[in-house]
Amino acid sequence: MKNSKIKNRKKAGKKLGLLGFLFALAESIARIFKKSPFGFLFADLYTLCNQKWKNGLIYNVLKKKKQKIRSRATLAHIYEQSFTSKVFSDLSHDILHSNLRIWGVALLFFAFSVISTTMIKYYFLSNENNMVTNFIVGITIFVISLPLIISKKEFGEALISGKLTRFVITNVLNLNPTMFERSTVPFEGSYIAAILCSITIGMCTYFQDSIIIVQWAILFVLFVLIMSFPELGVASMIIMLPFSSIFNPENPSMVVLIFIGFTTLGFLIKFFRGKRVMRFELIDVFVLAFAALVLFGGVFSYGGVESLASALVYFAFLCVYFLISNMYISKPSIYRAFKMLIVTATLVSIFGIIHKGVFDEGWVDISKFGDGFAERASVFFNNPNTLASYLLLIFPIVLGQFAVSRKTISKVMYFISAAFIVACLIKTGSRGSWVGLIVSFVIFLLLYNFKNIWIVLLCGATVPLWNQFLPLEFSNRFMSSFDFTAFDSSINTRINTWETIVPMIKDHFITGIGIGEDVFHKIYGRYAPEQAEKVVHSHDVFLQILIGLGIIGLVVFVAIIFMYGQKCFVEIKTKSKKSRSRAMIIACFSSIVGALVMGLVDEIWYNYRVFLVFWIVIALSVSIAKINVKDRESTKITQNMTSASIEIDG
Repeated sequence: MKNSKIKNRKKAGKKLGLLGFLFALAESIARIFKKSPFGFLFADLYTLCNQKWKNGLIYNVLKKKKQKIRSRATLAHIYEQSFTSKVFSDLSHDILHSNLRIWGVALLFFAFSVISTTMIKYYFLSNENNMVTNFIVGITIFVISLPLIISKKEFGEALISGKLTRFVITNVLNLNPTMFERSTVPFEGSYIAAILCSITIGMCTYFQDSIIIVQWAILFVLFVLIMSFPELGVASMIIMLPFSSIFNPENPSMVVLIFIGFTTLGFLIKFFRGKRVMRFELIDVFVLAFAALVLFGGVFSYGGVESLASALVYFAFLCVYFLISNMYISKPSIYRAFKMLIVTATLVSIFGIIHKGVFDEGWVDISKFGDGFAERASVFFNNPNTLASYLLLIFPIVLGQFAVSRKTISKVMYFISAAFIVACLIKTGSRGSWVGLIVSFVIFLLLYNFKNIWIVLLCGATVPLWNQFLPLEFSNRFMSSFDFTAFDSSINTRINTWETIVPMIKDHFITGIGIGEDVFHKIYGRYAPEQAEKVVHSHDVFLQILIGLGIIGLVVFVAIIFMYGQKCFVEIKTKSKKSRSRAMIIACFSSIVGALVMGLVDEIWYNYRVFLVFWIVIALSVSIAKINVKDRESTKITQNMTSASIEIDG
């Protein structure tokens, strides 16, 4: 049998020539790797260690503790019997099953109140602050209220009847559509109460901008719904993540933190009530340890209150890893999360392409590269390198969806999405992201099917021709990434920073200096020359972890990435090549590796939101792996039961 296979391969090799030889070589290399110690190190080792962890004392003690907490369910019982539970339950029902006429009347009087308050401020108090904005908001809400007043539908019924909103509810948020259908017990609200409440809120525009009030009203409605459906909070967070700077330009992470707070509270309440589960593997323990180190890095820091504030944000964003890995327990919901990431990244890319870039002398050396990249794209993130790191994390996920899509229209859409992301990445002018993009692309191709090595070799052979076909400014800037002799201002800044950081690391090797740019700048100033420019991070994610959390923090992080790689390789080896879950795990692994390659020359975690996306990608892929492991264990149990029944019957 084996001889016939070998003969067939040789015949195929002769027919295909060089291509057949590359295919045979790829198969041989993959086979040797699987049987080598590296194959055990990157695949089987994690499974062995995780099994030891599950059989260990600590895991069993925690499991018993969790069972006791769940069995007693004192907090859950108190909550279910409390006034708070009834309020949230009633509010959720009232919002979904309230008549649109009440909403229309409320919005109508709110619009009149906003316009009236603005006119009083302008004509009687000569106050022109936010006058135009308030008028636009008032008129817009007035127009929206008119069709609502004549509608006979309920709010939830209207949502589920629309094609777009129904798609979002059922396909994106994975909510049960029956909850939105017309209720047998509709909410009969009071028009007088709605009018008085709307007028009162509208009068608040005397003190606050109307847009802020509208935002808080929307947040209140979302808060009530998220308390009942925590998954809605994660979905809202993913969608809002890149656009949060629109609502709060000064502190966009605060908007994301609000959604995280709502979602965490909703999940914990569901967990204690026995309606959600919580699973911990070995990698989860290390992520928890890293989160604890981050929190300690803010408490015991040279930076004081500023450092603690940064650490709390990082800690909260790290908690999202546990929310996703425990909340997303079905593959369809995970794939929907991937699609949400792709859609938002595509929209960001389109805005980045059409939006005029920002000029900053510190972002590009015009004397060396000309003014082709003088205005680099930085839309929604205020920094081109930050925007580039965000898009770099999403690009391999687009590749994964493209690879497994069966419909032609889907492949076309994912191809267009990838094209927009690459175009925006080029406009950012971030050389580190370009190198990371190539690395992630190559890793995805080889892991998806090692026979794709011919594509890698072909693309590598065309590199010398790039100067003839690509714009000169782009090719010069890209090639400068590999030219370590002709330094420009950007590379010089990094080298000077790294040279200054070396003595900092020696003095704070064990504990680090703490979390945040304020403490870094404070300590960096003690070591930097007087003429050195202001530096707020190390331009290297690994060095930043080392200087911030000490050697222990770096070791824990490297261990997480190593275990994550092992977990990914287990699934890559186990699942079929045509499996969607395998493709998406490869995509996520490529995403993380590409981002860390960029992290060698950029502090990719400088922006909180990019830090969050980094851990979202890891959490989604870990969730897929956990589901696969559970499926394999269930299959094994079923097979054992079947074989046992056969033996008994015999």
